[in-house]
Amino acid sequence: MTPTSEAVVRRAARRLGLQAAGMVAVVVLAVAGFGALITVRQEAADARMVVVAAANNADDVIDPPAGMWLAMRDADGTTHVTKGMPTGLPDLSALDDHSSPPDTTVELPTGHFLVHTAQPPDGKTVQAVLNLQPWEAQRDRLLLGLLAAAVVGLAFAAVAGILLARRALTPLQRTLRLQRQFVADASHELRTPLTLLHTRAQLLNRALRDAPDHLRDEAAGVVRDSSRLTELVEDLLLAAEGDGTSDNVELGPLAVDVIGAIRPYAEERGITIESSFAAAATRASPSALRRALTALVDNAIEHTPTGGRVTISVEPAGHEVRLRVSDTGSGFSPDQAAALMTRFHSGGQRSGRRRYGLGLALVNDIADRYGGRLEADSRPGHGATFTLVLPRVVK
Repeated sequence: MTPTSEAVVRRAARRLGLQAAGMVAVVVLAVAGFGALITVRQEAADARMVVVAAANNADDVIDPPAGMWLAMRDADGTTHVTKGMPTGLPDLSALDDHSSPPDTTVELPTGHFLVHTAQPPDGKTVQAVLNLQPWEAQRDRLLLGLLAAAVVGLAFAAVAGILLARRALTPLQRTLRLQRQFVADASHELRTPLTLLHTRAQLLNRALRDAPDHLRDEAAGVVRDSSRLTELVEDLLLAAEGDGTSDNVELGPLAVDVIGAIRPYAEERGITIESSFAAAATRASPSALRRALTALVDNAIEHTPTGGRVTISVEPAGHEVRLRVSDTGSGFSPDQAAALMTRFHSGGQRSGRRRYGLGLALVNDIADRYGGRLEADSRPGHGATFTLVLPRVVK
């Protein structure tokens, strides 16, 4: 089932919202990471400032600041230690080796400690030990707060992004709804006159049962064309309802059918139609494919001079099938290819029939609907080739 245009718009709104949330996420994570880095560095700087101050200002080891212990070695080698210092401290190697770095961190079963060793001018060696657990707990709380704020910000950004995207796309959704309503209403209004036309064509065909062969053939052609118009209207109604049907379609017989309908017009213009078909099938609406091929052939005829040639071919190519329409007209420059597939752009015409620049755009839309594409190839003065590429169905 082909998704409706409103469903496509809703999906687009979700994608835009998620993309906006993703961009906000990058910013939030960058800010949160920068904040975490600053927090960690500031904590380390504050801890070092405290332990350095304690070591430099210590007169004895009896009354150190809260969360700290002191060790003091006199000039005669006597070491004094604050009562309750964790087992494994002080760092005797730092007390003995004055060339070692003044700051070290010690990991013990009882915790994580920052040790600073200083040598005041009085000849003593002082070592201050700071318990880092309270500092780390405070840091973890700050980081957790940053993480929570980031998560809340991301959730808010996602919701806000989706809501804003939906609001931005609401006019487009309204326009697409009006377009669907117009197509549905116009198609519905055409059903009755087309049904009457088809009935009268059938009656005419029966009345000409004993007429010459060429008249009977023309009457049968009118019946077929009116039937196809009815199919076209039904297909437009289904497309407007978002319930376009798809079947396995053999492209060769479909092309033969289109050529049979359009050959009289080509012969009237003095243009020869040639064809080459290989067995190939795709999954799409037969009516939509018939419209697409008819538009391509009609476009080729319009741009081919009298005595020219239009060639139609069907070729399987791996997982794709290529329905190619070539002409011997004046062609166009390669930089015009994209513009020719836009609505209301006409590359000029040779006949006096008014052109609206919709044919190739509609073919391109049909190709998109069924997962294919429309390719254009031409050089000025060497004709043009339009190729409808569709997914191939392998039986």
